[in-house]
Amino acid sequence: MKKIIFLILVCTYSGVFYAQTTVKEFMKKGDAIWNVNYKKRDSAIYYYTKALEIDSNIYKAYIGRGDAISGFRLGGWGENKDHIYSRFEEDLNNAIEDYQRAVKIKPNLGEAYCKIGEVYEMQGDSIKALENYIVAIKNGYYRAYIERGRFYQNHKKYEDAINDFSKAIYYKENNRYSYSLRVNCKVALLDFEGAISDYDELILLDPKNAYYFYNRAKYNNELQNYSEAINDFDKAIEYSYKPVDYYYYERGLCKFNNDDRIGAIQDFNKVIELNPEDGNAYYNRGRCKYFLDDDRGCILDMTKAIPLQNGYAYSYFFRGLSRLRLEYLEGAIKDFSKAIKYNGNDAGFYYYRGFAKYSNGLKEAACIDWSNAGEMGKAEAYEAIKEYCK
Repeated sequence: MKKIIFLILVCTYSGVFYAQTTVKEFMKKGDAIWNVNYKKRDSAIYYYTKALEIDSNIYKAYIGRGDAISGFRLGGWGENKDHIYSRFEEDLNNAIEDYQRAVKIKPNLGEAYCKIGEVYEMQGDSIKALENYIVAIKNGYYRAYIERGRFYQNHKKYEDAINDFSKAIYYKENNRYSYSLRVNCKVALLDFEGAISDYDELILLDPKNAYYFYNRAKYNNELQNYSEAINDFDKAIEYSYKPVDYYYYERGLCKFNNDDRIGAIQDFNKVIELNPEDGNAYYNRGRCKYFLDDDRGCILDMTKAIPLQNGYAYSYFFRGLSRLRLEYLEGAIKDFSKAIKYNGNDAGFYYYRGFAKYSNGLKEAACIDWSNAGEMGKAEAYEAIKEYCK
């Protein structure tokens, strides 16, 4: 009799142990598949379902299956989070049901409320999305600040979004991602100083991130902090794993604004080396040459830029200016006329065409151009009329 009881107990405990082991294995397989390859979500769903068939009280299995159904990648949030939006509304509803089952098992599960909110946001139900984000936050799931912040950001409520991202940063919830989101909101509000401050923090977290230096440089340039911007562009170029044409391009513009025309030309040379079809690089190199009195060089660059820019008025304008200085008057008149064709709202085009016409013996036509320029607000045009149109 004792042997029979012993065998029954052994079999019972073995069965429990086997079931627990099997559940763990199914969970591991589901997590491993979904975390690595979202295209195999059906396999992940299968393993989570098998785990739940053995034990229907595993809240993590409901969370995992809900993630796979809805398309939320496992293994982290923020920059590593990959939203693979579901193809069917039914999938999203099934995901909500799984997250709600998880909450029934563990009522204070903030993670589940947050994910319910995200699915409702996918479905366009803003009210239910916000309700669930609030419950998630109340239950101590502070990553919900990120998702609610993203919700506000998508709805252009930038100040509310900044408040939420700041809370996420305070609670140290994926700081790099939170800073990156907050900086985008600050830029949308034209708070470039605030954006620079956030990139200061991001660079402390990742001191060799070329993209962070590049963006901080851009906003320093916006604030006319040219020396700081150039230093940051230098760092972006240094830390980039390969040459990036627009890093050199932006640094070239910054050097141009800082009156370093020769340095700017060298950067635009590099852009053209990396991308010979970049019309803007030819244009800006030509501008540098114009201000260095290299009119022939300017004409050559603008002539290369024009077919690549699809009717950019200022390429014609600068070529016209150089032709005017070299007294290629008919060519200058044609270039200013082309500039006016593509942008008739710049008084300077009429003003300088007036000088080209006057120098070419077309006094009446020149005076009309100056009159048009004056009407458009260019005061110097009336000075020209007083001097040349009597």
